[in-house]
Amino acid sequence: MREIGSEFWRIKQDGSAEMHSAPDSFCLLSGRTALDFILRDMKQDERYRHIKRFYLPTYCCEWMVIPFMENRAGIKFYPVYVEGGHLVQEYPDLGGDDGILVMTYFGFGQAAAGEELHKEEQHKEEQHKEKLQNEKLRKAGAVIEDTTHSCFTGSRMEVQPDYSFSSLRKWMYLPGLATARKHTGAFCLEEPEAVNHEYVEKREAAARAKQAFIEDARGEKEAYLKLYGEATAILDKDYKNYGADRESRSIFANTDTEKMAERRRRNAGILLEAVRELDGIRPLFGEIRENDCPLFLPVLAESETRKQLSRYLIEKGIYCPQHWPLTGYHRFDSEKALGLYEMELSLVCDQRYGDEEMVYFAEVLKKFKRG
Repeated sequence: MREIGSEFWRIKQDGSAEMHSAPDSFCLLSGRTALDFILRDMKQDERYRHIKRFYLPTYCCEWMVIPFMENRAGIKFYPVYVEGGHLVQEYPDLGGDDGILVMTYFGFGQAAAGEELHKEEQHKEEQHKEKLQNEKLRKAGAVIEDTTHSCFTGSRMEVQPDYSFSSLRKWMYLPGLATARKHTGAFCLEEPEAVNHEYVEKREAAARAKQAFIEDARGEKEAYLKLYGEATAILDKDYKNYGADRESRSIFANTDTEKMAERRRRNAGILLEAVRELDGIRPLFGEIRENDCPLFLPVLAESETRKQLSRYLIEKGIYCPQHWPLTGYHRFDSEKALGLYEMELSLVCDQRYGDEEMVYFAEVLKKFKRG
């Protein structure tokens, strides 16, 4: 393996299954496409069109914020932070005129990250906090759930959302695929039929170039990175009202997601054991449960240590992202909410890799020394 991490590349898929839409579930180009579609559908539904203000988590990608701004919705942020070894989501008090976007993170069902509580006490505390959160959600005028991180886990919200969406290309090679679902009936808007061919073709070209680089040692890394960058620039400018392309639907329909989840759990488990031996670096989630499907294995470290670890891994050919870049769209004044942006690093554990690659990754981690 020439490297670990970064964008997915093309992997041969067998099978002839196809992914179909339904009146309450559409296949769209990307997560931001799906979120924009949901917000526009709400304007057409008399049950939701009165909602003008939405609460978003402080810990999110900027592309979860931009569709709200472009749909002229009022935005407020609620804090998400780590405290006492726990990942805390501090939902505000909500009323019938309020909408809220909620999510769980990284494919882990539990909220607790620390090990200072006994498991029984930890479980009781989780249940109590969840009960209080659900009481707040039930008072909201609309709940939108971003299930991108949780769509392959066995965990579901107790309070049914009004809408949900998932960006599926975060999990595997797909030129472009997200789902949008309306849980209270059929969409008011028609499903988009247009495909953003310019973007899809650029993503496909980038994936072919990376496949040649990884599998056949052909081409230069800079070449496929340039293509991926060009694809991202196309999507940034033109993401609204597009459906999913046929190849993406086919790839997803023929993917064994249970096998994928099993591989990810195993890979994350190998890395988790190594992380536990490190000084100054700790996992955001302290265990991997049967229903979890890790998107990454997120770890926390002080800002300088994280920077050193990231550079060290790159030197070893391992590319781990940070979630997420903090931008001008994150307009909140919660100091404690900044911690996740400053401390988090996402260790790659996806299904492209088997035991050999993960054992190598784990050994690299164990040799890391803080400067």
